[in-house]
Amino acid sequence: MCLTGSGKKKYHEWIKPPTAIKKKDTITEFLSEVMPHLKKDEIELYRSINSDVDIKRLAIDMGIDDKSIDEIFGKNKRKKK
Repeated sequence: MCLTGSGKKKYHEWIKPPTAIKKKDTITEFLSEVMPHLKKDEIELYRSINSDVDIKRLAIDMGIDDKSIDEIFGKNKRKKK
């Protein structure tokens, strides 16, 4: 598109793509796997409504093992009742 029209070479300013790799949020990835029908903004809304403790309780109720829960939610020890 820059070369058409004037017959002269034109310099086109391109926007550089982001080079930083974004850190993946494991809780959001977990929710997107559990609820694939939700869109990204709906998952963000779900996270804002529910606390991490509630989402962790969801994972425990689903029968996910402790090792996977520690990978998703960090190395915090879960409280036993």
